[in-house]
Amino acid sequence: MIKEKKVEVDAIIGVPVGFINVLESKEALLATDLPVMVNEGRKGGSTLVVAIINAIIYQMQTIVTEDYVRYSTALNDKKG
Repeated sequence: MIKEKKVEVDAIIGVPVGFINVLESKEALLATDLPVMVNEGRKGGSTLVVAIINAIIYQMQTIVTEDYVRYSTALNDKKG
């Protein structure tokens, strides 16, 4: 879908649960020009993805525009 320009992505988190060809799938992700995050081995799944996304969100700063706050965490104050 990315090659066909059907979707645009900023990055890919590839931490699937061990299944057939999981290691090959992760290697294929690493071979792309996209920013990717993969784990080593066969462990993975939705719990790991949520932990990664939460860690990313907690590191982001609040972005305030005229009509909304795009990213915010409890650590950030609303500015504007």
